[in-house]
Amino acid sequence: MPAFKPPFPRVQFGHPLTPGLAYAWEFWEKSGPNLHNIVNNQAATISGATWNSTELVFAGGADTVPTEKVFPTAETTFTLSVIATQTGAGRYAVSQWQTNTGMFLQNVAGDLTVFRNAGAVFAKVGGWVTGVRTHVVVTYSPTSKWVFYIDGLVLGTNGAAYPDFSTNIPFRVSDREDGDRAWVGGVGSVKIWIGRELSAVEVAHLTADPFAVVRSQPFALRSGTAGPLVGGGLINGPTIGSLVG
Repeated sequence: MPAFKPPFPRVQFGHPLTPGLAYAWEFWEKSGPNLHNIVNNQAATISGATWNSTELVFAGGADTVPTEKVFPTAETTFTLSVIATQTGAGRYAVSQWQTNTGMFLQNVAGDLTVFRNAGAVFAKVGGWVTGVRTHVVVTYSPTSKWVFYIDGLVLGTNGAAYPDFSTNIPFRVSDREDGDRAWVGGVGSVKIWIGRELSAVEVAHLTADPFAVVRSQPFALRSGTAGPLVGGGLINGPTIGSLVG
């Protein structure tokens, strides 16, 4: 899994893995109070976590980044991709969960574990080694249900139903809405496709190059004046189409 991350990423819309990509937090900012979804320019406020050169580092406790509600209430095909390194006892990497509704993804003693609704474990597939930067992918569709991958390999499947996402709780990086067992370690990429289940071959390609669907913005765009500015750079500003052609 290459370590290279574009310094000023924007979505590469011509890439075959891009269709359906609705949320992409690539943790490129390296400083500041916000994490940006480079698909729709939404900024989420960081609470407690600190930056290093490639990711946000969470120390448990109240460290979290609440974003927005991402998973629809109605049953929907989706793909969730997370690159993270667990270094301590805190275990909730990402979640959209509130009082026994929704789901969260965690590493429990090396097991990739997913809870759904009332806290019942419906996936425990192993393979998530503490202290190692790991690419985790979870897909869901009404036909194939759940498929779980670690570093590009299928580790398990499950026939559980779609979670109850009827509450308006936001998707969070680290912890759940109750602040319990927040992540300890780094998170360097979170992407979500809505309406698309990546195939095993596509997941393998994504693991081989997790930043293939994004690329650096040209200098002219980064130094422009239109669109939201972050650290001196444009993020998918409204003039990109006209400037790039």
